[in-house]
Amino acid sequence: MRRIVLHYFDMYARAETSRMILNYVGAPFLDLRYDMNTEWPDAKNDEKFEMGKLPCLEIDGKILIQSGSIERFLCREFGLYPKDNYSIYLTESLRDIKEDFFNNRLKYLMVLKDRAGWDKWSEEELPKMLKAIEKRFIANGNKNFFVGSSPTLGDFAIFFMVHDFMIRKKAPKRMSEILISSAPKLIDFAENFKNTSPLFLDYMENREDLPF
Repeated sequence: MRRIVLHYFDMYARAETSRMILNYVGAPFLDLRYDMNTEWPDAKNDEKFEMGKLPCLEIDGKILIQSGSIERFLCREFGLYPKDNYSIYLTESLRDIKEDFFNNRLKYLMVLKDRAGWDKWSEEELPKMLKAIEKRFIANGNKNFFVGSSPTLGDFAIFFMVHDFMIRKKAPKRMSEILISSAPKLIDFAENFKNTSPLFLDYMENREDLPF
């Protein structure tokens, strides 16, 4: 059996999409979670943590870093990547769109600590983003996936964004309201996608409900 170890903190953030991919395909892995304050300051000196940052993935004796690169590797490794160039663009760009959302949230709420700025961005810019994503989903003509008729990185990226930040129980009510008013079909997508893998559904229904 191949050895897969995912190193991160006890939060969703930059590792949850990789956890979702691994659970979707049923790949056994060790989910190592470090306390950011008591464990990570010493652990980060281990040479396997290139650049001294997480997430980090160990697989088949190789060490991988950077969340996006890890996600792409896993999708390619487990047959969740398109074959043609345009479809690759579609799935890659969906991941980048999710990252734009994530980075804006990080900037306003954690770096600038500007709640008013985040609220303004959410009211003015987020609806445009969601409408554009929904348009992509409708254009594909498949109720479960964004690109073609099978799961790709783009599905995991948008599912993470929509489910964890907008519709799960701990998501802010206003985020859910903006989603419903701007792009309600993304709610359908999240529900449908969750049910395309029994293993993934089990993970989503039983994972620890973390705040972020």
